[in-house]
Order: sequence, then C-alpha cells, then structure tokens
Amino acid sequence: MFDHSIEALKTIGVTVERKAASALRIYGPQKKILTLSTQVTESTATFQILIKLALLTQNDLLEAKLDLARFHTPAARDIAKLGLANYFAGAALIPYTKFLLSAHRNRCSLEVLTDEFGASFEQVCHRLSTLQRPDQRGVPFFRPRGPSWNDHQKALCHLPTIRSLRWGLSTLECAPHL
Repeated sequence: MFDHSIEALKTIGVTVERKAASALRIYGPQKKILTLSTQVTESTATFQILIKLALLTQNDLLEAKLDLARFHTPAARDIAKLGLANYFAGAALIPYTKFLLSAHRNRCSLEVLTDEFGASFEQVCHRLSTLQRPDQRGVPFFRPRGPSWNDHQKALCHLPTIRSLRWGLSTLECAPHL
C-alpha cells in the first residue's frame, strides 16, 4: 500500500521524501514535496500520505461537507477538515467490507489484520472499534488509549494493552517492563 500511495501522489505531481524531521508530515506546496519523518513506521507513513492525498484530491468535497456544518471558528473548521481527511485515509488503507470480512474470517486476530492490511496495531484496533454500519456491524470492541499505545510491546505495566482478542471477548493484560 505504501508504494501505491506514493504513486497516487506522483500522478498529481507530488514527490515524497523521507528525512529526519520533527514533524510526521511536512508539505511544501511550491515544490510539491511531501516530507515524511524517518522516525515513523511504514504504516504510519502510508497513513500520512493518504491524508495528504485526501487534502489535495478531495478538497472540493471536503469543503462542501464543511460548508454544511457551519462552524463558528476557522480553527474548528480546520480540525474537522483534518478529521475528514483522516477518515479518508483510514478508509483507503483499511476498506470497510474487506476488513470486516477478514476480521470475521480471522477471528479478529490483531496480528493477522495488521499484516494483511499493512496497518499499525493502533490503526487496526481503531478500525475494529468503528465497524458500526447498521447492515454490516462488526464485533463490539472498545479500544483503550495510552501514551505508549503505538508501541504496544513497550507498554508500561500500569497501562492495559490488548494481547489477544477472541470473537466477542477481549483479554487485557499488563505488558512486562522492558
């Protein structure tokens, strides 16, 4: 998915670079260069590319949706726009029906789903928690969040992490100190 996302940006003239940077994503509109931090995983980089793709290729649609909401401040509108771009990225990375079928088939194995979709642990957990279409509901799933959630292997003992999930049942364990 990473290479496909880069190709999608190339079709609109945007180049992707990976560099040491303090920000996850920096876009230079004059040169049309999207710089992604080398500190992030490939799944996070893919997600960042897809966010920028949404902002560049779906701007008219995003703006039309935002116009309907009638936000009271530009800051609120900007936050909502980024939220919609994030939704686009999630849907592109982890398509609803394909993911739901795989989740059923694999009994919500987080490891299998992360591998199959090239997504991070957190992205898969988030997608599981948002499978709410009335005609295609997913498993009831709640995702606790914590400062170490992105790197669940290094979770502190006082932060619960999901170690295994069986259809409809979750087991929360404390990770050992590393």
